[in-house]
Amino acid sequence: QQDSLQFQTITPEMVKQAISQRGTMGRHPYLFFTEEDINRIQQYYNNGNPLFKSICDYNIKLANNAVVYDLPTYHLDDANLRLEDMHNFPVNSLPPLAMAYKLTGDTVYLKRIKAVLNAVVGFDDWGAPRHFLDAGVGTTYVAIAYDLVYDMMSKQERNDIEEAIMEKALKPGLEGMKNDAFWTTQRQNWNGICHTGIRLGAYICYERNPELCAEIIAMTMNHETEYIRAFEPMGQTEEGQSYFDYGVSFMEIGFETDKHVMGTEFGLSNTNGLRNAGWFPLRSGGTCAGVSLGDGDVLTSVALPRLWLAKNHDDTGLGKIIFDKLKGAANYDWRLMEFFDEDFYNRCMDSEDAAMPQLDNLIPALDLVSFRNKWTTNGNFISIHAASNAASHGHLDAGQVDIQANGVHWVMGSLGKDVYVYPGYFSATSPDYNDSKGEQTIAGRNHIYRLRAEGKTAVVVQGDGTPDIRPDQNPQGLPIIEKIVSKPRGGYTVVDLTDCYSRDVIEYKRGIMMSENRQLMTVQDEIVTNNEESTIWWLMNTP
Repeated sequence: QQDSLQFQTITPEMVKQAISQRGTMGRHPYLFFTEEDINRIQQYYNNGNPLFKSICDYNIKLANNAVVYDLPTYHLDDANLRLEDMHNFPVNSLPPLAMAYKLTGDTVYLKRIKAVLNAVVGFDDWGAPRHFLDAGVGTTYVAIAYDLVYDMMSKQERNDIEEAIMEKALKPGLEGMKNDAFWTTQRQNWNGICHTGIRLGAYICYERNPELCAEIIAMTMNHETEYIRAFEPMGQTEEGQSYFDYGVSFMEIGFETDKHVMGTEFGLSNTNGLRNAGWFPLRSGGTCAGVSLGDGDVLTSVALPRLWLAKNHDDTGLGKIIFDKLKGAANYDWRLMEFFDEDFYNRCMDSEDAAMPQLDNLIPALDLVSFRNKWTTNGNFISIHAASNAASHGHLDAGQVDIQANGVHWVMGSLGKDVYVYPGYFSATSPDYNDSKGEQTIAGRNHIYRLRAEGKTAVVVQGDGTPDIRPDQNPQGLPIIEKIVSKPRGGYTVVDLTDCYSRDVIEYKRGIMMSENRQLMTVQDEIVTNNEESTIWWLMNTP
């Protein structure tokens, strides 16, 4: 279904024609926040919905914190890879600072924006030579803030910023797209993030070089179709909830900006996968907490669906769930100021409660099979992860089980990601799975406890009964879901994990079951080892 999805090829001529017909180019702000949006936001903030006021007040709080922190400096992380200040804070504080300035008129925010922009303009690069994600993320934030305060910048400041975007993001981004750099073709979060950043930068620089920027805009949209395919057919991605949210949080910026600047995103967001994606955080989560997979964060609550996905597809049932959850939230994404619309809000709150998904679910690509007895936080929930160990950001977690009941996450399948700058975090492991037993000589990804099966609610088989530094599951292992049975009073699934333990077993099957009118949850393992001296460790994480 992913490969059968068809898209038209977007040409530079189509881009130029759409921009010309729209006629907003150069009338700042016109990117993610337009002048009409700013007026609407100010009106809502002064006279409108209490929830929206809370969203704006939280944004101003973020901006107040940002003005007292150190300015960005050019330095790499401990892995000598990521340009930390471009990827994270303080550059990611630029949109909240710019919106705080628009809402209050306080020039302290404007001064800070100019200082941050001036600092990053002086960087040797924005991360493109080593880790293009830094350039994609940073260019997105720079473009949005620059567009919002454009009228307050001098001619020299404008020239410096646009020149930096062109040299540090657009030109290396164009080279990457022409040479099929990995982030341009893969169906994972880098694709959506990097192409969004390049596209926003191209909109900013369009009047400097329309021909080049139209080419770049068209290429980013054509390449991003590969990321859009990842969500087919049910809104999932194999990367799990954390990286799903990360990627979509930039994709939504890109498509909203396309509509503002061109009046269209050429239908890219109108797919079944993205129409269903709003429900993914609920379907992939438990009753009281999310299910952490691979390099995802430990999710202590069920993740909040993206408001843009509900609004873009006019899903008022999902919107009602989101707005209800937002009313009790402790923090708010600054993007919500753009996506909050009183008409949509009122229609959501007046709508009937949405029909929740079925109790038993298989999420394709993620290969998460789950059973529950109801959709409330005190419900029973059990799941098993059966995706390839070689998935993007994947761990050795085949067969990972999560169990939740009575508002408690009793069995945590994963402890989440570890620190990315640890030596070897993204390096090959030696000795590898099928190598002879030996001593570790250099750090590798599958030496790290949280990434190994021993760090999961999973099984470890030691073939000769002694400790082993080699990976405890085959990093290329592929589980097979043999059977899923769903009935009104319960259900079960059986997963063949033999390929993931091929070094140490003849056969291994793990099953989970919800029975007794969905009140009893069972995990069952059937293992035939290939060595009578084998030791089997049955491991479980608890909160």
